[in-house]
Amino acid sequence: MDRLGALALFLAFSAAGSAWCAEPAGGPALTDVYVSGTEGYHTFRIPSVVVTAKGTLLAFCEGRKFWATDQSPTDLVLSGASTAAGRGCP
Repeated sequence: MDRLGALALFLAFSAAGSAWCAEPAGGPALTDVYVSGTEGYHTFRIPSVVVTAKGTLLAFCEGRKFWATDQSPTDLVLSGASTAAGRGCP
């Protein structure tokens, strides 16, 4: 896992602390949200995570197409996941 993926996971679980009702044995499952060189992007930069009122995690960042530099064509990339599913939440 690269530093960007680790940061995204840290932010996701930090921001979603109140949304996790019952933590599974061994801690939460970790997932790489954005991995450089995938999904048609050379680099993912500036990750952010927010939690909606319904407990959905929304992760977004810049997807840089060809290079890691600011001059590369850039898209805003969004991913979402329900944090309450299967966790004994009301």
